[in-house]
Amino acid sequence: MIVVLIIGIVYTLVIVNFKTKESDEKPLSLEKLKSYLQHFHFKSQVRLLCLDECNECEVIVDGNETARLKHFVDKSIEMYRYDPLRGMVLLDESYYDKEQERHHVCFSYTMYKNGVGDQIAAVYKNQAYDFTPYLETVKVYESINELQSAKEEKIEELKR
Repeated sequence: MIVVLIIGIVYTLVIVNFKTKESDEKPLSLEKLKSYLQHFHFKSQVRLLCLDECNECEVIVDGNETARLKHFVDKSIEMYRYDPLRGMVLLDESYYDKEQERHHVCFSYTMYKNGVGDQIAAVYKNQAYDFTPYLETVKVYESINELQSAKEEKIEELKR
């Protein structure tokens, strides 16, 4: 009887502890995307690819689909690349699957083994996310204009 009681108490403590850890975890966000992708074991690259309506995204590790994320972003997300002459340029990319079917790339970010990732920015839910800094976390700005101004200031700083 005592053994059963002890097992019951231990079991209860484990379940309560497990539920607390589960509830403490925050959902994945664009701001945490780089660190999330770094947790995958990859030899060459890891890519998050969201197609068409952006209902579901795939994590592709070295060419193989490893995980799926539902409702990570929605189709309102916009991807940009900074061009020193034209400023922030909206990207409109396509992806061809194994059957050569064309899909609209809603959002995509690739990170390579050396820690360098795609040189992109994204606008989502009234915030601009800068993925361009190497080996740093994603920088968040209030608008795409603020992000562009920060890029221009950095270029001017480098010129001096």
